[in-house]
Amino acid sequence: MLLPAIITALGLLRLTYTSASPAPLTRRQIDTSAHCGQWDTVAIAGTAYTLILDQWGLSGALRARTVRTSWA
Repeated sequence: MLLPAIITALGLLRLTYTSASPAPLTRRQIDTSAHCGQWDTVAIAGTAYTLILDQWGLSGALRARTVRTSWA
């Protein structure tokens, strides 16, 4: 008598976790083969991003940052 209730509860619990799982990620091709000096520009899905590389701290920055250069 208690077994059907447990089976139903487990089924609902499983449904909750499977419906809350994230969507699978898709791999995208990004050309990161060339950069010049401290600047690197990458185009992703028609949008250009510029990466300011400051790995040696030449401008006093602590880390690299990404700037979106085109707003489509």
